Amino acid sequence: MRFDSKHAPAERQRAKRLVLFVHGLGGKAKSTWGGFETLLKNDPELKEVDVSYFSYPSFLLRVPIFGTRYPGVPTLAQALATQIKHRFSAYQDITLVCHSLGGLIGKQYLIDCMEAEEHSQVSSILLYAVPNNGAALAELASCISWRHAQLRHLCRESDLVRNIGKSWERMRVESKVKVCYVLAALDKVVPEHSARMTWSNSNVEVLADRGHINVVKPSGKDDLSYLILRNSILQAGATPTAAPAPAPPAEKPSKFTQSSVPQAVAKYDENDEHAEVRVVASVSLRIQRAGKYLLIRNVHRPESFAPIGGVYKTRPGAKKVLDQFNFRVNAVDDEMGDDIRGFITQNSLQKFREWFEGGSLRESAEQCAYREFREETLEVGLDIPSIEHLHFRHIRSVTEGPEPIKAENYCQFRIFEVYDLDESAIADGVVETLYQASLQSRDLIWVDADEIRRGRARNRQLIAPHAAYFLGKTRYRDHDPAI
Repeated sequence: MRFDSKHAPAERQRAKRLVLFVHGLGGKAKSTWGGFETLLKNDPELKEVDVSYFSYPSFLLRVPIFGTRYPGVPTLAQALATQIKHRFSAYQDITLVCHSLGGLIGKQYLIDCMEAEEHSQVSSILLYAVPNNGAALAELASCISWRHAQLRHLCRESDLVRNIGKSWERMRVESKVKVCYVLAALDKVVPEHSARMTWSNSNVEVLADRGHINVVKPSGKDDLSYLILRNSILQAGATPTAAPAPAPPAEKPSKFTQSSVPQAVAKYDENDEHAEVRVVASVSLRIQRAGKYLLIRNVHRPESFAPIGGVYKTRPGAKKVLDQFNFRVNAVDDEMGDDIRGFITQNSLQKFREWFEGGSLRESAEQCAYREFREETLEVGLDIPSIEHLHFRHIRSVTEGPEPIKAENYCQFRIFEVYDLDESAIADGVVETLYQASLQSRDLIWVDADEIRRGRARNRQLIAPHAAYFLGKTRYRDHDPAI
């Protein structure tokens, strides 16, 4: 990988902190970033911070046969590791600042370091307009530009995008490195859900007046794109001995705390009555039209499309009962705090099943179906009239497990209740509304039985494994990673 020596810091030995910029597809090492370097160098509070760039060959189009072969994201992540190891080893603290494709390179670099248990000086990463779940325009461009690895990796539902997302969660990167997602509200290249990574992500900064390119072109020292980076550097450089900040006012306790999720569960032993079992109970809605089934983008896994539906919620008073099973909720935000998704011990599983089947202190299936239908259609911008008059018809119940989960140290037991919309003129009108909406929305797709069995829609969207229960009691693929 060629490195232009003029980009190397002039006084590297004096400074211990480095801001390292990583450009995106078709970008250039310095010009991508506008006035960032000048602003950093002129900032009196950042005198001890150096600036440098990671440069790599990249262009939007590639000509067949005689065109340049552009390295893919995994290779570029290794090249970034080589540069940090040999050019920037003197720095104790590195902030990666990444734009678009550069964010996937930076994320892959961090994942590689953690999987290899190698030390990295990178303490924080800022992701400006990064397609964490892929970009739709990359799919069109990849059809024009022949065998272009970088474009292929940017496509929605690409294997690389999906694997980075899974590894990012599995390695718990955000518990070890400070991460900031910067969203450009006018971005026509990277959709909002992709720049956010998940809708529940709380580490997101939004620039209301910026697009995909000018989100990294600060106009001055008061420009928000610069202030986000500046404040991140200053916060990371705060001395540990500084006086503690005043305690914030007392707030209502959150339903979700970090202790809700087991941090280090022992290896699962099916003969151990105290072994951990993850339990989940949910409803799926089978909505049909002309031999096809409706799927909606999963807000917590935007790369995947799943049946409308979700996890049952408990009613007031359920906590006392669930405490008898040593139930610990498995949630990533407060909205999941009442979900019937959590961990119990193996010796409590039968009692838990009996409680759930009894139906007390929890939603009914119809209440859960109604609520999830309402919430999920609103999330994709649909406010469907007459929904309160819908009714649902039970199709089948499916239970999975208890069974060990690959790459996890626990066993899992899941309950799926599958329902159809009850036949009525109102239901027919709702289905037609959904169909018309799907013609304009990237968050709704219709798939047939063969696509469900394959796990891929014709346009390559990933289909959640439990969609198979539309067809029967057979699952064709393994589970998605746990939330």
